[in-house]
Amino acid sequence: LAIELRDGSDHPIPGSTIPLGVLSVETPDRLYDLPDDIAVPLDVDFKPGISLRGLSPGELTGRSGEELTFSLYWQTETGTDQLLSTFVHLLDAENGIVSQSDQWPGGVPSVLWDAGQVIVDEHTMALPADLPAGEYRLAAGLYTAENGVRLPAYDDSGAQLEQDRFLLPLEVTISP
Repeated sequence: LAIELRDGSDHPIPGSTIPLGVLSVETPDRLYDLPDDIAVPLDVDFKPGISLRGLSPGELTGRSGEELTFSLYWQTETGTDQLLSTFVHLLDAENGIVSQSDQWPGGVPSVLWDAGQVIVDEHTMALPADLPAGEYRLAAGLYTAENGVRLPAYDDSGAQLEQDRFLLPLEVTISP
């Protein structure tokens, strides 16, 4: 990469080139087939054209003050021009949010997704040190980064989900 001065006729001025360095452009590896080892297969649609296809591992346990690690698997029907973020909320028995993780799905801006692409969305959620032992639930969804509006979410029967979020079908066991 270099800067070069040009004259009024758009000809390079001799000796004016200044090297800035090397620019590398890397394309991300893309996955188009769902992994065979997804622990909890899912079928939840978010409009327009994104589906939550799974969760791993199949059992989630954690300790107060530590981290909870899991992966969501998204798949696109088409590309999108919206910059999207994932939210995952850890909910207590009264559906209060006790911890959360928000990020670009898979760490990749959604405007770079390709039609049919599978996005492996790895989350590490900090658990509060004073989190009481017990059973918790995870809720997940997508929202536009621009204004925080959630994408409409639908279950496998086509019914719109309450609060446009999906309650993942397993409990999270927290121990002290």
